[in-house]
Amino acid sequence: MSAGGVVTHYRDRMDGTELLGFDTGALCEWLTVRRRVWHFPVGIANGVFQASPAVVVRERSVVS
Repeated sequence: MSAGGVVTHYRDRMDGTELLGFDTGALCEWLTVRRRVWHFPVGIANGVFQASPAVVVRERSVVS
């Protein structure tokens, strides 16, 4: 399987919360490097968005 196929397959399964998790993670890293105090609340939001898909997947697997 080519690398492009893996990336395409993974992108098809991403939802909005995963994209927000990635975006807030990148923003948090940028704010940390720039030494801005806003990295802390953005990091908390990142944790929430990163944990949300894992909880949804776990609930779906328990129900199925």
